[in-house]
Amino acid sequence: MDSSLSASQIREKFIDFFKRFEHHYVHSSSTIPLDDPTLLFANAGMNQFKPIFLNTIDPSHPMARLKRAANTQKCIRAGGKHNDLDDVGKDVYHHTFFEMLGSWSFGDYFKQLACKMALELLTQEFGISIDRLYVTYFGGNADAGLEPDLECKQIWIDLGTVDTGMGLAALGVSVLQRSMTLKSNLKGTGARAYTGKVGAEDEDGIDMLAITIALSDGGRVYVLRRILRRAVRYSHEKLGAQRGFFASLVDVVVESLGKAFPELKKDPEMVKDIINEEEQTIPGDTAWLLYDTYGFPLDLTSLIAEEKGMQVDMAAFEEEKKASAAKVTRQGCWRARVCVLLDQTTFYAEQGGQTFDEGFMLRETTVQKIEFLGEAIREAPLSPLTAYGLDFTAKGALSTGEVRRTEEIACAMIRDAKPVYAMEAPLAQAKAIQGLRAVFDETYPDPVRVVSIGIPVQDLLDDPSSAAGSLTSIEFCGGTHLQNSGHAAPFVIVSEEAIAKGIRRIVAVTGSEAQKAQRKADALRQALAALGDKVKQQSTPNKDIQKEIADMTESIGTAVISQWQKDEMRETLKGLKKIMDDLDRNYKADIQKRVLEKIKEEIERTPTKNCLSWRWSPEPLQRLLMSH
Repeated sequence: MDSSLSASQIREKFIDFFKRFEHHYVHSSSTIPLDDPTLLFANAGMNQFKPIFLNTIDPSHPMARLKRAANTQKCIRAGGKHNDLDDVGKDVYHHTFFEMLGSWSFGDYFKQLACKMALELLTQEFGISIDRLYVTYFGGNADAGLEPDLECKQIWIDLGTVDTGMGLAALGVSVLQRSMTLKSNLKGTGARAYTGKVGAEDEDGIDMLAITIALSDGGRVYVLRRILRRAVRYSHEKLGAQRGFFASLVDVVVESLGKAFPELKKDPEMVKDIINEEEQTIPGDTAWLLYDTYGFPLDLTSLIAEEKGMQVDMAAFEEEKKASAAKVTRQGCWRARVCVLLDQTTFYAEQGGQTFDEGFMLRETTVQKIEFLGEAIREAPLSPLTAYGLDFTAKGALSTGEVRRTEEIACAMIRDAKPVYAMEAPLAQAKAIQGLRAVFDETYPDPVRVVSIGIPVQDLLDDPSSAAGSLTSIEFCGGTHLQNSGHAAPFVIVSEEAIAKGIRRIVAVTGSEAQKAQRKADALRQALAALGDKVKQQSTPNKDIQKEIADMTESIGTAVISQWQKDEMRETLKGLKKIMDDLDRNYKADIQKRVLEKIKEEIERTPTKNCLSWRWSPEPLQRLLMSH
């Protein structure tokens, strides 16, 4: 038995062994199972093969042709039924993240060959003595009417038994005779060396382990933050680590696992940014809990955070505040109205980024206004027909130029008056279209409705790799759409803001609302130009002009107009304010200079006087005194 093998070598030997037995290597799926709403995270090696086992896989899907497969699956057990998070650190084999090695047969070989290969893998490939292996078989369950698996028992009378699906860490323990739990020398923390002790034996509690490796796969950030916050707490309180310590471990993870999982190398800096930002941020839900439940003022929370070199996630705080208010409002509304359940309706439910329909229900002579309430969706729908919201991930705010360019691209597509095409297509074929947009974590039906602007859907299906798909808008959507892009004119982006950490929202208006925004922007621009002319004529401070600048700043800030134009107007106002501030500052400096010169002159003229007095106009003197 070779006990010098590394984890990477054990993984490689496992995969290569089954390749020799004609198994196709299937790369690990994301830890975020986008097409499986029953899972929070991938928690087992068989997750990505569920459609095969359930016989729901599209016949045209590449995996539908699999007969034998081998894989090493990234798994996280930090939520749902299989949640190991609270057991991490209490022993040396529970982890939030682990790899699951597996070999699979889909209607090909069965027990005989599976047992033979498993035994050969462990005893010959890894050199584990057969004396250390225990054989098992299903002994039956009389209460459930299940007979014992005597066929398997007979096989193992000759061979022995093992499970061909096994955790990499567990296999490492068998091969290396030692735990493969991460044992890093935590340099720069002041912590003692890792001892492997847990529970009561771990006197200072520094051997707790919490791993956050799924940021590269994206999504489920709220759960990953829980893991990260727990890890940050222990690193600071138990290990004495300095801020930024966790981000430094990203390179270690990429180096050790990047070969097996190349996706980790895609953007490690993004992962570091998220970790560093989280380490320096007090969560919005925590700040809201302190305020709403315990009455602790937000300004004090912000002040204490600032003293510690941190900040409060204000965007998340406001979201919690809105959610709380909505909950109270909804509870009040349900107490004040009657609910009617219909088996069918012409009303559109709230879904796909589109708000619900409103209308009236007639019963004899009674007319009641009703709303159709559908399932809640991730993307908050806005006013029907005239407003549009788009949520997207970003490290920071878009620049004024980027917002302007985004608006110009949309307006160009609208001016082209392109027809809107929609048709249902097999899900596997539709997913192959280059440039397709789909909602994260959404489970789509098969067939799925495909909507395309300017290019017939059938053309895209006939040539899915065509670059044409990257030049227009193509999406899965069951909602209502315009028949032509020109019907959306005009189009104005009125805001771009953060709604959660790492998530931003663009809000745009169209039609009559966009026309109102354009008229308002024109009026503000004219008023700003007139104000600029007034400022240019000033040579001394003018309180009225300064008040106009303040009023204009407030008017622009609250106006529903183009975001990029609002930003440019604000910059212009800053320039005007600076001019007036400079005039005020220079005027005060001149008054101060004149006063000092006058005092010096009087002292030189009457050096023997103990007291000096003279007349001075009150306004300049008042300005001088206010400046001190």
